[in-house]
Amino acid sequence: MRETIKYLKEIVAISNDVALSTKELMEIIKSLESFINPQSESNDLRKHFKDEYSTYSLTIDCLIFWNIAIVQIMLANSPEFRTIEGLTNKGYFTQLWIHLTNNLIGIKYLFENGLDSQVKHIYRNSIELSDLAISVLYDKVFFENHRKPNIKKAGNPFVSPKNNTISKFAEKVIKDVNKELNDSFDTNKVISIFWKRNRHEQYSILSESAHGNYLRNVLNSFKENTNGKYLPSIGGNKWKNLERQLSDICLHQITLKRYITWILKLKHNIDLFDDSYGLHKFIYFLDVVIGKKFLPEIIKPQAYDHMDIV
Repeated sequence: MRETIKYLKEIVAISNDVALSTKELMEIIKSLESFINPQSESNDLRKHFKDEYSTYSLTIDCLIFWNIAIVQIMLANSPEFRTIEGLTNKGYFTQLWIHLTNNLIGIKYLFENGLDSQVKHIYRNSIELSDLAISVLYDKVFFENHRKPNIKKAGNPFVSPKNNTISKFAEKVIKDVNKELNDSFDTNKVISIFWKRNRHEQYSILSESAHGNYLRNVLNSFKENTNGKYLPSIGGNKWKNLERQLSDICLHQITLKRYITWILKLKHNIDLFDDSYGLHKFIYFLDVVIGKKFLPEIIKPQAYDHMDIV
């Protein structure tokens, strides 16, 4: 931003086409600085997020580490990763997981800079990619159908899956995994808590923001900061009441990583808890930290009934 301001000053100084003086330019820019978010303000916002939402900040960081470790493990197990024709469902899953990891890194950055409304658009994409990831990793037939080109389609011959299609199939995968585990899993409970709340309901709310719903437009553009003031949400601020949004994202990610762990073991003979490998031990360590240190705090916002401003 500093380079841009310097450039604008140079243009104003030599231009005869505008009635703006250098002094006026700098006064206007100074009045807008709180919205432009200079470096000092950005650092302050990041400190606020880490202090005010420390458990969620730590959890997202650990989930990012977890995701990156999975990418490294899958790259070693997917030698065909860089091809298109010979790509297996395992290699394609690796590609999807890279997208999901980058999304999560971007989400952390946006939260740290007070741009939580923009998080909604990215995480909506992450929910769709998550459904697709567990579906292709679990079922080779689904993957083959997904990557089958439509020769009649102009331009890119590959058809993007409809949300309803991958959502229903991913729900089936979760039920099938629970059956294969032959554990004391209450599948109906998993579906009702994780799938209906952290997938369907959350996705529906995020879609309202993405598609210009009147109420979401109002709520996303004018919000309450930590000083109790309602301000236009330009350029970020220290916003209140982010716990439910953060909780939903973290719980969705935590549940997703659990099913990825099971699918890799059931379908690909990759045991993420094999302690003969350093990355595997790191993943187990992260699971313990997230489960014991962070999860009890993360689930608290789920207990309160309120209007979902997510």
